Amino acid sequence: MPCQTRFWRVVVPLVLIAAVLVMTVGAVCHTHTNCSPGTCPFCHLVIAPSMAANPADVMIPIGEGPQPQSLDLVIGAVHRQIPARAPPA
Repeated sequence: MPCQTRFWRVVVPLVLIAAVLVMTVGAVCHTHTNCSPGTCPFCHLVIAPSMAANPADVMIPIGEGPQPQSLDLVIGAVHRQIPARAPPA
């Protein structure tokens, strides 16, 4: 079993390093030979849905926002911090 553990401790980091190197070289050597830059699937990788997919009737707040609360509540809630005294010398 210790030999198998040592094997995985060597293989997993090597695979991760190789994956990072391949992705880096792929990004550096990327060209637009078969497609235009505007339609390149590598450059325009969609991870999250775009805002165009949202419906047009989304409610947008307009006008005044909520009024700020009074600072009296915040100041009253803070206790006075008294620094600790050093022991007599």
